[in-house]
Amino acid sequence: MRRIWRFSAGVTAITIAGMVLGQLDKVVLSKMLSLAEYGQYMIAFALAGTLYLFSGPVFNAVYPRFSSLVRSGETERLEQAYRLGTRLLGAILFPLAMLLAVFPEELVQAWTGDPGLARSARLLLPFLAIGTALHGVMHVPFALQLAYGTTRLQVAISAVLLLVATPSTVFLVLHYGALGGALAWLWLHSLYMVLGAWMTHRHLLKGLGRNGSRSTSAFHSRCRRW
Repeated sequence: MRRIWRFSAGVTAITIAGMVLGQLDKVVLSKMLSLAEYGQYMIAFALAGTLYLFSGPVFNAVYPRFSSLVRSGETERLEQAYRLGTRLLGAILFPLAMLLAVFPEELVQAWTGDPGLARSARLLLPFLAIGTALHGVMHVPFALQLAYGTTRLQVAISAVLLLVATPSTVFLVLHYGALGGALAWLWLHSLYMVLGAWMTHRHLLKGLGRNGSRSTSAFHSRCRRW
């Protein structure tokens, strides 16, 4: 217990922060909106939440692999596995999120059979779907952090998100109602993707950004030659 208590405490803190961030918009909306508006939001959120059916299994698959490669010190293979996992999850989530974003009214009506509810939820679903996809793809960097046995990065990220999420959610809901909750969800997970990916690459995969820069420079050079 003495050997692992820091890691266990970090995972507990991350779990609690994740629960708060995941339910913050619902708590705010339930206090500030009518029951009908809140119901519309929850219908759209439930449909967007189906994207988590894909991110969870991918996390369960890559986390043991990352842990094995970290323990064996195979950094190059770890980077390849990380890239593969991220691209695989992105290739699954982003097309599905765009499908939800482009045909929100049709999908809600097909699911509920209620044309009025579909019209009400069509403005909410695109923002919720894209935000959920961004959150889902971040399961791979989180798996990498846990594979290295570090929780401080995610704890720091969660602290920043908690500081930003509460006032921004209240502000957006106050001015835009249920749509504000959807905008807050998208804003929160856009920030999470940028901040989380940057911190993970900076501290755990330090060569990833440099390799990406070299690849981008080579691509631009080829374009100039063409």
